[in-house]
Amino acid sequence: MPRIPGLLECIQQELYDMNQAITAATQSLSYFQVPIGGQFAATAAIKSAVETNMQQGGSLPYPKNYEIHAIRLVNQFGSAVSDLCSIFNSSWFKLFIGTKDYLVVNSFMLTGGVGLTGISAGNTNVVSVHNGRPDQRGVYVLAEPIDLIPQQNFRCELIFPISITLTLPVNLSVLFSGFLKREVH
Repeated sequence: MPRIPGLLECIQQELYDMNQAITAATQSLSYFQVPIGGQFAATAAIKSAVETNMQQGGSLPYPKNYEIHAIRLVNQFGSAVSDLCSIFNSSWFKLFIGTKDYLVVNSFMLTGGVGLTGISAGNTNVVSVHNGRPDQRGVYVLAEPIDLIPQQNFRCELIFPISITLTLPVNLSVLFSGFLKREVH
């Protein structure tokens, strides 16, 4: 199909980014700032499509825009329960667009709505712990959608104002659920 200038199609698509919490006195994890191919802040590894689907850091390329309907905070599966308790009890989340805050909440409010469940039987089975129920409907839904327009700067931060101690680093992903509007090709 040929490119049609000015015409956008709308698809349901998650916008996501991953960062890593570590043992630290205080820390702030930034999201949506490093695109695919950029350097993962905590490990110096290169971000792939597993960690993010951002094409450029901090904004959407013209003419793309995104309508955020829900926000999720998803932890790495297999993380220690004590580590997740430290993370969710000691952090808060901020969505910042342009020059103002759009959402400021305790991180435990942003349930994942995804996950594996199971029952531990001795040392043979592993249970993955997650924030909230593993149900796509169990997420933080916004009363009104938030629009990310093309080239508008935005970022999310997971802020730890007090020290946390983790047994291992924990990958945490922020996901926006909503609709991506992109050029028709």
